[in-house]
Amino acid sequence: LVEVSLVHTPAFSDAVVSQVAASTPETDDTPDESEEDIVNEETTEVAAAEVAASSEPTVEAARPSTPYIAAAPRDVRGITAGGMLLHQLKAQLNGDLDSAEVVRHVQATQAEQTTTSDSGVIPIPLLREIVALVDDNRPFVDSINRQPLPPSGMSFRVPRVTTSAAVAEQSSEFDALQSTATVIDDFTVDVKTFGGSNDVSRQLIDRSDPSYFEELLRQLAQSYAHQTDKFAYDTVKGSNTSTGSGLYGAVTKGIADSYGVMRFSPDTLVLAPGGNSGSAWLDFLQAEDKDERPLFAAGIPQNAAGLISQGSTQGTVAGLRVVVDPHIGEDEAGRVYPGAFATFYESAGAPIRVEVQQPSTFSVRVSVGGYVAALAKFPTAIRTLAVTS
Repeated sequence: LVEVSLVHTPAFSDAVVSQVAASTPETDDTPDESEEDIVNEETTEVAAAEVAASSEPTVEAARPSTPYIAAAPRDVRGITAGGMLLHQLKAQLNGDLDSAEVVRHVQATQAEQTTTSDSGVIPIPLLREIVALVDDNRPFVDSINRQPLPPSGMSFRVPRVTTSAAVAEQSSEFDALQSTATVIDDFTVDVKTFGGSNDVSRQLIDRSDPSYFEELLRQLAQSYAHQTDKFAYDTVKGSNTSTGSGLYGAVTKGIADSYGVMRFSPDTLVLAPGGNSGSAWLDFLQAEDKDERPLFAAGIPQNAAGLISQGSTQGTVAGLRVVVDPHIGEDEAGRVYPGAFATFYESAGAPIRVEVQQPSTFSVRVSVGGYVAALAKFPTAIRTLAVTS
């Protein structure tokens, strides 16, 4: 024999180990033969004779033992970090099923922590940038004449010559010279008030970051600029039309018609950004010649019709300065005029006012406002463009 091994479950039921010789106490090598030993020897001889006389015994294979299966997950309470590490090592290195079951049970019972479940410890940074329109430009107002309002009154009058003195050729010596009476009346111009206000707590003013107070002033000033610019345009835009073939034809017709009113050439073409008028800024950007080359927005001009600078709202068309105004309305047609045809009047000084409220409210009233007026001195000098194909 090379090796003899003791197994838990023998192949035959009669091969079960009932006694280990190494565990029997040692006795004297020459024990005295007693009566009990003689009786045992006789009994053994009789049993051996009976076995020899009996038939051959039936051999039965040993039954495998039923493995232990836990009905409920193993209780892992009380396992320390070191014990858990030991179970992980045994499961990974030795394939120990019991340790693997412990590891799986612990992992299954672990609570999952996420940024959603623990949002209270996740900071939300507040940037100092405030998303808002920052545009207090008044394109149309800046394109016409501007003067300060009179110091008092909610209306004022502007003299206007309706019939001018005339000069004619003298027919002969001592003939009477031409004499034409001058007629002067006046425009009556109403003063309009534009403004807005907000009551702001001192806590919001003092403790906000970025500053709410500064942003509020910017927004009020911007709205004031937008509203007064639109008011000036709506007041003086007129209703006289110049019709021409194509965009360039309409512009040149408007120039000629405007010149006939004031006797000097107009200098401005005001355009809405887009719309259905047919003569908005978008129409000028998209205009092409017969070879499908940009007519006004060309990177390398191929003609002298005009040039609208790419990437900006500035440029010239037929010698006129282009003014794109987002406040005048999308469907407004382009208009040609000289800047002196109208005047915009405005109260001098900054329109922002800060007034302290009652101390009991601990707040401040912030207002932005001013007095304005607009007058079209030569109302037929501004020409609305009408484009025909």
